[in-house]
Amino acid sequence: MKPALPLSWKLSLLPAAVALLLVASVLALADRLLGRHLEDRAKDQVGPTALRVADAFSRALSRRVGEVQLLARSEQLGPGVPPARMREELAWLQRHTAGYAWLGVTDLDGRVLAATGGLLEGRSIAARPVFLHGLDGPWLGDLHPAVALAPPLPPTVDGHPPRLIDIAAPLIDASGRRYGVLAAQVDGQWFQQLLGRATPTADGLSGTVLSHTGAPLLGTSTVERTQALRDALALRPEPGRWFEVGGRAARQVAAAAPLEPASGPLALGWQIVVQQDLDATLAPVTALQRGLVGGGLLVALGFGVGGWRLSRRLSQPDDLLGRVSADAPRLRAMLDQLPAALYLSGPDDRLLYWNSACEAMFGWSAAEALGRPARELAPFQDEADPTDDATARTLAQAAQDGRGEFEGWCRKRDGSRFWGDVLVYRIGTAEAPGGYAQITRDLSVRREAEKRRREREAMLAAMIQSASDAVISTDVQGRIELVNPAAERIFGRPADALLGRSLEFLLPPGQRSRHGADMAAFAASHVTRRSMGAGRVQGLHADGALIELEASISQVRVNERQVLTAILRDVTDRVRAEQSLMQSQLELTELTQRLMAQEKETTRRLAQALHDRLGQTLAALRLGLDALPGAGAARERLDRQVAQAIGEVREVLAELRPPLLDEQGLAAALDNEVAARYPLPEGVDLVLDVAPALAAQRWPADVEYAAFMIAREAIGNALLHAGAALVRVSIDGDAQRLALEVDDDGSGLAPEFAGGRPGHLGLVGMRERALAIRARFEVQAPPGEGTSITLSWEDER
Repeated sequence: MKPALPLSWKLSLLPAAVALLLVASVLALADRLLGRHLEDRAKDQVGPTALRVADAFSRALSRRVGEVQLLARSEQLGPGVPPARMREELAWLQRHTAGYAWLGVTDLDGRVLAATGGLLEGRSIAARPVFLHGLDGPWLGDLHPAVALAPPLPPTVDGHPPRLIDIAAPLIDASGRRYGVLAAQVDGQWFQQLLGRATPTADGLSGTVLSHTGAPLLGTSTVERTQALRDALALRPEPGRWFEVGGRAARQVAAAAPLEPASGPLALGWQIVVQQDLDATLAPVTALQRGLVGGGLLVALGFGVGGWRLSRRLSQPDDLLGRVSADAPRLRAMLDQLPAALYLSGPDDRLLYWNSACEAMFGWSAAEALGRPARELAPFQDEADPTDDATARTLAQAAQDGRGEFEGWCRKRDGSRFWGDVLVYRIGTAEAPGGYAQITRDLSVRREAEKRRREREAMLAAMIQSASDAVISTDVQGRIELVNPAAERIFGRPADALLGRSLEFLLPPGQRSRHGADMAAFAASHVTRRSMGAGRVQGLHADGALIELEASISQVRVNERQVLTAILRDVTDRVRAEQSLMQSQLELTELTQRLMAQEKETTRRLAQALHDRLGQTLAALRLGLDALPGAGAARERLDRQVAQAIGEVREVLAELRPPLLDEQGLAAALDNEVAARYPLPEGVDLVLDVAPALAAQRWPADVEYAAFMIAREAIGNALLHAGAALVRVSIDGDAQRLALEVDDDGSGLAPEFAGGRPGHLGLVGMRERALAIRARFEVQAPPGEGTSITLSWEDER
C-alpha cells in the first residue's frame, strides 16, 4: 500500500489543480462560445454570398445579352451598311465594354461580313451553334474552348485555348425579315475575374461555377471537392441554404444558387456554389486553445511552487479563483480582447471575472465589480413585463439546459439603459454547476435601424394606400400580390377579387397573348425600371369599358424574391380630350384648305372680272376720249382721272392675283413683289436671295400660293410694324423640298405676342396656311432682336 501524500503536498497541489480547472473551463467556454459563434457565422455567410454572386453573374450575362440585342437593332448594322462601318460599330462596343473577345456580323448563309479586328471575315460559321441558334432569336451559349478563334486569341496562363461564351441575336430589318446574325463571344477569363471579385476570399470563402451537368467551369474546386458538391447537390438543397460537405477530416459548409433565368433560350442551368472551410474558420479558436493550454501549464506550475503560501487561504476558494484569474496575465489579455462584454460568476452569482468590454458597457470598473452579485451590476428587464425577474429566469434556464438567452433592456451604472442580447452558459453539470459565463451584446444600433426600417415600411405602405395612381405588385409569373385602393377604384374591382389572379385579367383580350412573354423578358433583363408599351397601355374595367393608362414597371428583390411593380395612371379623359382636339385640328386644317382654295378661286374670278370688264370699259372710255375733238382743262382733268382709274385697277389686280405666280412660279413672283415695294423709305432695304438653280423651279400650285402669301404678309409686317431697316427673303430646296425664310432686324415681339397680336390675324393666318399644305411654320422674335419666319415643306408622297 502506497503511503498517502503529506497534507502540505496536497495543499500545494490544490492551487495548481484550481488553475488547471479554470483553464479547462475557459477552454470549454472558448470552444463553445467562440467556436460555435464562428461556425454559425460561416453558415450564415455562405448563403447570402452565393445568392449575391449568382445575382452578379446573372446581371453581367443579362447586360451582355442586352447589349448584343440593342446593337442588333441598330441602324449601323442595317442592310446595305458597308462592312467597314459595321466593323467600326463592333469595335466601339468592344473597346468600351469589358469582356468581349470577338463580335461579328454574318449574312443568312453564315458568312462573316464584318468583325472586330477583321477576324474570320469572309469565313463561314454556318455550322457553329452561335449562328444556328442566333437565327431563331436571342441565344446564350455555354462556356466552351475557342475553336475558330483559338489561333488569334492569346492562350490562358496554363497554355490551354481560351474559353468563350457565345451570345447571338438575329438581325431583322424594318419589314421584319431576317438578314443575318450578330454573334459575340465573351472571354471566360472575364467571368473568372468576376467570380474572384464577387467572392470575398479574405473571409476564407471560395466560389465555384458548376455547369448543368455538375462539371466545374470556373473557380478552383478540386476533383474530390467537386464530387462532394455533386453528392450534396443531388439532395436539391434550397437556394441560399447552407449544407455540409465532406466528413470530419475536411468539414465544409456550402450554399448553392442557380443562375437566372432558369428557363428559356437564355437559360444556362449553371449553379454558383460558395464554400467555407470550417477548419480555416476555427483556426483562431484552435490557436487560442493552444495558447491557453501552454499558459495554463505554466500558471499551474507556478501555483504548485507557491502552493505553500496559498495553502493558508484555502478557506476562501471564490476569492482564490478571482486572484488566480487576475494573476494570469496571458489568460486575462486573451479574454480582454473579446469584443463582447464577458463576465464569469460563481454558483452564488458573485463575479469572478469582469473584462474590459464590461467596464465600457456597464460603467463599473473590474475592481468595483469583482465579488459583487452580477444581477446588481448588470441587470436586465423584460420589456413586456417589467415585474418579471428576467435575470433569475435566465440563470435558471442556463442551470437546467446549459444555455439561457434573453433579449431586452439592460441597465448601466448611471441608470441609462440599452437594448441588449444576453447569453448565459453553465460551467459544469446541472447537478454540480461550477458557475456561469455571461456574454452581453449591445443591440441598440441594430434595434434602432430595425425601428427606422419598420417606420419606413409603414410610411411607404401609407403612401401606396393614399396614392392616386394604381400600384400593383406581382411575382415573376404575373400573379398579383398587392393592390392599393386607387387600383380598386380605377379597375372597379375589390382587392379580394384581384389578389392571386394573373395581371392579364386586367388587360383587354387582344393584349393578353403577348403579355406573359413581355413580363418574362423584363424580369430576365435586370433593368430596374422602364415604361410599359410606349408609355401608355389599355386596361379593362369591371364593366367591360376600356381604360387608357400611363404605365411604368419596375422590379426589385425582396427577401431574395423578384417582385415586379406596375404604376398606372388613368388618363382616359385626357386621351379622349386629346383625340377630340386632334380631330378638331384635322377639321380646321381641312377647312383652311377649302378656304384657301375658295380664296384662290374667288380672287381669280374677281381679278378676271376687273380685267375683262372694268379694265376694258376704262380702256374703251380712254379711246373714246381720244377720239373727241377739241381740248381744254375739263378734258385734261378727265384724261388724268381715267389714267388714275386704270392704274388703280392694275394695282388691285396685282394684289388679288400675284403677278407671274401661275406663269413663272414662286421665285419670279417674289422678285416682282420685292420690286413692287420700291421705292422704299430712306435707310430701308429689301433683299431677295434665290439660288440660280431655283429660279425656274416649280412646286405644287397650292404650296407656291401659300408660300407667296406668307412671304407677302411677313414683308408687310416687317416694313409697316417692326420698323426694320433690312428685310431679307430667301428660298432654298429642290423638287421635293421648299424652305422659305423671311428675316428682319426690327423690334421683334414681346413674349405674350408670340402667338400673334390681339386683334391681328397675320401670324395666325400664316400658321394656318402652313398647316393647310402640311408644312412646318416657326416664328422666332426675341424682343429687340428682330424676327425670323420660317416655312419648311417636304413632299410626303
